[in-house]
Amino acid sequence: MISIITGHSTARRLFIWVEPTVLNALLFAFQRIEIRCYSIGRGYASILFTTTQNLPIYKFRNPKFNKSEIKPIFVAMTLLPHISEQFDGVIWRMEIDELTETIFVEVRNSEEKKVYFGAINLLNAKTLFKDLSTDERWFTGIEAAYDGVLLLHFYQSETGPAHKGLLAIDASTGKTLWSNFAYSFDHLCEAGPVLYDARMQPRKLFLADIKTGATTRIYEPSVYRRFENNIVLPEVKTPEFLPPGMVPVHAFGNMIHYLQYNNFRIVSLHALRGGQLTQSLFVMDGVNKVYEDLLNQEIQKIQPEAFILHKNRLIYIKNKSELKILTL
Repeated sequence: MISIITGHSTARRLFIWVEPTVLNALLFAFQRIEIRCYSIGRGYASILFTTTQNLPIYKFRNPKFNKSEIKPIFVAMTLLPHISEQFDGVIWRMEIDELTETIFVEVRNSEEKKVYFGAINLLNAKTLFKDLSTDERWFTGIEAAYDGVLLLHFYQSETGPAHKGLLAIDASTGKTLWSNFAYSFDHLCEAGPVLYDARMQPRKLFLADIKTGATTRIYEPSVYRRFENNIVLPEVKTPEFLPPGMVPVHAFGNMIHYLQYNNFRIVSLHALRGGQLTQSLFVMDGVNKVYEDLLNQEIQKIQPEAFILHKNRLIYIKNKSELKILTL
């Protein structure tokens, strides 16, 4: 077997069969790909290579690169997660910093009455910090993320949902940058967070420096637009929306969650297996299944949407505590 591997953890695995005489042409076509090992037998060579892009794959009748002799060949693809991170508790909330391509998670352990925070770089899959906690063990949570800074909020009281006070965490180190227990978060604009002093009435909005917490100027909506993210949520469809036989199980409740990205169809659904309600995720390349995962089992009721799409990344939570991300 010839194995050609990029060494990138976000890889797809593609399997093709070609004649041994065309190997030089293939290697020339994919000259940036590193060869790890190879062997040839019975007149055919098996090539296993990976790529993070939809590169065209061709079969050559001879190694001379005569364009008239290039013909497409069949490619079978399998997706693999490039991020799979287990946390000690329920992933309660996720937030993505669009500027630094960082995903943050809020993890709650109800037995210990403690909340933790984690950060992972989406570009290189590096875990920046995990199980980060604050002096406030329970009554805090994620507010927003912007330009390499995670904003946490506190609560006005232990019995109400209203937020009050902010704590800023450096995403690269996990260290506290600043805190202010008088300010509250209103929204995120293109220039940074918009805050207000909860002690002042009527409410007046200020634009703040995310790195220092200093309020730089009065917020003007006509000047600074709201910051838009690249998150896409799935749509609710009936199973009849899919081609017959595309998914191997019957959808419980006559409902699926569905998204399409390029040629990929992403479906999550609930199904009864052995009398137990389960939740599964399927990814199809056209009509071919290229990924499947069991998200939850022995659940008591139908769960909300199981995944989101961020740019070309499929993001979902498995068993409430494991973050998984695939590059499509």
